[in-house]
Amino acid sequence: MSDLGKEKGEDFRVEDIYTPLEVAKEEIWRRWNDKELKKKVKKFLDKGIPEIMLNSPKAILARHVASPNNEFIKYLKLSKKIDLKPICLEYLSDKFRSENQDKYYLGKMFFCDGLGKKNGKRLSAKKVVDLDYSEGKRLSDMKTLWGDNFIKFHHNLFCNISEGFEKSIVDESLWIKKNGGDPKLFYEKFFSLFICYGVLFENYLENKNEKDFTDNLVIPNFKKVYNIFGIKPLVVKIYPSKRENDLFWRYYPKSIEKIK
Repeated sequence: MSDLGKEKGEDFRVEDIYTPLEVAKEEIWRRWNDKELKKKVKKFLDKGIPEIMLNSPKAILARHVASPNNEFIKYLKLSKKIDLKPICLEYLSDKFRSENQDKYYLGKMFFCDGLGKKNGKRLSAKKVVDLDYSEGKRLSDMKTLWGDNFIKFHHNLFCNISEGFEKSIVDESLWIKKNGGDPKLFYEKFFSLFICYGVLFENYLENKNEKDFTDNLVIPNFKKVYNIFGIKPLVVKIYPSKRENDLFWRYYPKSIEKIK
């Protein structure tokens, strides 16, 4: 029996993607212990399952580069509520594009120090890379303005937020390459991981920058996986719909501004 009450071919909305946290908390273990379901998923994922997800279900955040911004802090709190080990999957072979909001705010960090007199956010900024020079470079090859490895810089920031979390960061560039490299090709397999091997924490946006990606790639591939298995991949919102376009989630706590 499906968990959306939809027939094959019916339209999906972005809200159909999400599962409430408390439901996902119970459902992931029911599915994890379903041997036939795991066998079916494993067969479908013919290029393999990331090793980090094999021994127990995980609370997954997938980002190009793991970095302890406000979004990460919120995700970490949710992973504790769901009682799953938090793991961040990275894609370090991807290229830096400043038009991509997530990547831009890695290259130029903003720090929020509460609200000002007119309820506007008190912000300060720190330029991490030369944005023009870095354009089109592989993330793993980038350097900070002071010569450090770009990835190592962001990982070092975790020492002030979640000590030891660096061991829970895994570059899955090879897995992505094996599954086609292009999101149009690998997203179907990516969503299949969350049938029984973990819970994905994500907000799929419908603003002008993300609507095409959400409508033409995310929803169709989610629907394909739902139709294959008859159940939804488990995806939990990180933050509420009313605030999901707030740049606050891309900002960093003021406490880590001075870390290099």
